Amino acid sequence: MPPAKCSRTAMETSHGQVPWASTSTAPAPCSCGAWRPPRYDNPNVPRPPDSMIATRLLAATLLLFLPGLAACTADEPPAAVHDPHEAPARANDAHAAVEAVLERQEQAIREANMVALDALWSGSEGVYVFEQGGVDSSWASYRDQHLGPELSALEGLDFRHEDVRIRTGSNLAVATGRYVLTAHHNGEDLESRGVFTTVVEREASGWKIVHSHLSRRPRR
Repeated sequence: MPPAKCSRTAMETSHGQVPWASTSTAPAPCSCGAWRPPRYDNPNVPRPPDSMIATRLLAATLLLFLPGLAACTADEPPAAVHDPHEAPARANDAHAAVEAVLERQEQAIREANMVALDALWSGSEGVYVFEQGGVDSSWASYRDQHLGPELSALEGLDFRHEDVRIRTGSNLAVATGRYVLTAHHNGEDLESRGVFTTVVEREASGWKIVHSHLSRRPRR
């Protein structure tokens, strides 16, 4: 049975040719969106040579079966089986490591232990400290010009983090929260409260602080 003819005429240009057709064998699109394959029983449409038809059939067969054959014969190692608990375990380890850094930082500040703080901070470039509007571009600068002299001048120092939230990635972690500092200086009681952001990066020697931002709450 011959194929049903489209009830509408094919799209044609003003010259009577289908716009995209480069040969007379290209299928003619109809205005209804249907595609009409060439009819080789039409004397006006030349039939391609048998050799061309055979080549196309062979190419189609190869496209269908070669991927499967390649998959069967390829000498590839089996895909690695990932433990579904591995990623959460790594995240938990990173979280615990960052918590430990913050706890050691608290203790080192209370004791004014600059050697212990040196071990917690990164000595690499790109370390920045933002504190009360000031900026230090390295741990050494912050230690020598600000933190060290300030801690040595205080007595009865207590420093702690509160409401800490930690987000970890593969090599970077961000801790946010509030801090409380109390101390005595020249016979006066001092108290500083505010918010903090600490960025910790995984280095070859462990997790190190690479950024700190302290913002003190306005005094009332």
